[in-house]
Amino acid sequence: MKRERKKMEAALRELGEECLLLSEGERPEKQWLREVYDRFRQENGGLGKAAADELLYRKIFGVDPKKQTDILKVRYWRTGRHFPAGREQGEALGRALGLTADEQRFLMQGYFDRSDRVFGPETADAVYRERAALLGEIAGGYLGRVPAQVKRQLFRAGADLEHSLRHLYFTDAKSYVNFQEAEQVVVGQHISSINYMSEFRRQMRLFGEIPRRTMIRHL
Repeated sequence: MKRERKKMEAALRELGEECLLLSEGERPEKQWLREVYDRFRQENGGLGKAAADELLYRKIFGVDPKKQTDILKVRYWRTGRHFPAGREQGEALGRALGLTADEQRFLMQGYFDRSDRVFGPETADAVYRERAALLGEIAGGYLGRVPAQVKRQLFRAGADLEHSLRHLYFTDAKSYVNFQEAEQVVVGQHISSINYMSEFRRQMRLFGEIPRRTMIRHL
């Protein structure tokens, strides 16, 4: 058990270090968006950046900016400093830039840190079944490592561990944040957040758009 735990910790540490190293460089998606933005400027008469940002603002929001600072959000979006607040604004940015259907899909699923495929409750294709089975295998392995003393603290003495996955996961994550030793882990008060319950259930079923950083955190 200790050997497996050390291997797992080493793998997580290696993944974390790789993520930190990659985060120091510029994402390829940002380079791509810069090229798309330059194309937009050329297609509109070789506009300067300030004029291009103002034109994008009008195309996205349908009105002229009231003050110069209104255009800042567009500048932050196209440089990657900030992302649009929601899907509608992201799609509006893509339409304003004149993206093709494939480019729009990449903007939403690649640039805004989404996944390569989006699954819904009606999904039944082979790719979804394969990924869902893999995630189920990972979750099963996680539950298989639950210590006996923790099982005794759970509802029905841990007889239905799948039912307790969300609660165990939250407790485990909290212990890492608080730097608790594994032997001191205690299953705390039951989590009653409706938002957390629905979000975790959706992500464990791979439904909708799940940011890559979220899935890496789960893994």
